[in-house]
Amino acid sequence: MSSKRASRPQGKSKDPEYSQHSVWLQKVLYGKVSRKLMAADGQRHEFSLLVEHLLKSWLAAGGQLPSPSKRTDQ
Repeated sequence: MSSKRASRPQGKSKDPEYSQHSVWLQKVLYGKVSRKLMAADGQRHEFSLLVEHLLKSWLAAGGQLPSPSKRTDQ
């Protein structure tokens, strides 16, 4: 019988491939996204996974920024 516990996957905070960043988001927008991330199955999905997916998709599409007149926060 082994006395070792089953190891859990290493968290992103300990993974050298990841670094932490902060962003400014409108409270209402963050609230809507946060509610959507709570899946119908009751499982919470990570905000960082959504951001990573969106950034990779944006880069794959050419990484073009919208013109200032097309901003969605106005």
